[in-house]
Amino acid sequence: PYILSRKNSNFFCIFAIIKTIDTMYIEKFVFNLFQENTYLVWDDSRECIIIDPGCDRTEDRQKLKDAIQAKGLKPVMVVLTHSHLDHIYGVHELQQTYGIPVYMDPREEGSIRFFNAGLTRMGIHTPEEFDWTPVEDGQQLHFGNTAFRAISTPGHSMGGLCWWFEDDNVIFTGDTLFAGSIGRTDNEWASLDDLMHSLRDTLMQLDGGIDVFPGHGPATSIARERTTNPFIYEQEEYTLS
Repeated sequence: PYILSRKNSNFFCIFAIIKTIDTMYIEKFVFNLFQENTYLVWDDSRECIIIDPGCDRTEDRQKLKDAIQAKGLKPVMVVLTHSHLDHIYGVHELQQTYGIPVYMDPREEGSIRFFNAGLTRMGIHTPEEFDWTPVEDGQQLHFGNTAFRAISTPGHSMGGLCWWFEDDNVIFTGDTLFAGSIGRTDNEWASLDDLMHSLRDTLMQLDGGIDVFPGHGPATSIARERTTNPFIYEQEEYTLS
C-alpha cells in the first residue's frame, strides 16, 4: 500500500510518512482475486473511514487492522460505493471489531441478496451479513475535520455511489469510473443507459482537477477521463453527431 496526502490546495504528493496540517491522507490496499481497491482515509484528528473493504482473507483483514493500529487511527465508519462481493468481504469483521456504522444506498440491498443467492448455488464463498445505514444522494457525512458527500451514480449497480471530498478535490468512484474504462453492465441489476447518464451528466460535470480513486486499477482525474476515456469520449461524439 502507499499513502497519499492532499492539502486543500492543488498540491499533490506521495509520502511514506507525512506530518502536515489540514491534510487528508489516503492509503490504498489491493485485496481479493478481483484486485479490488480498499481505501483507508483519515485526517489530522486521527479519525478514519474505510471505503469498500474487500479483504476476503483472514491475513488481509488483519493487514488492514494492523495499519489502523500502527497509525493510531480511530475508525468511525465504513462507506460503500456499491455492494458487489469484492467490495464488501471485510465489512462484517470491521463492524464487529470497531462497532461502527456502514453507509450504503438502500437500493443495494436487493443486489446483495441476488448475488449471494447465485454464488451460494455455485458453492462460492459469500460475504457475511452486516447492518447498514441508508444514505441518500447529496447526503453529507463527517469524520474528524473532514466533510464529504454521497453522489448517486447508478449504472454498474442500481444503488451505485461515489464519495466526493469537495474541499480536497478527491472522489472515490467505485466501479462507475476507472482509468480509461467504465463499470460493466451485464447483469439484471445494471443499466448501461443509467451508467452513461451518471458519467456524462454527473461525474463529467465536475471540475477537471478532481483526482479520481476507482474501485480497481490506478488513480486518474476527471480531466483525463473526460478527454481520453474512449467510453466517455466516443459517447459524447455520438451524442453530438
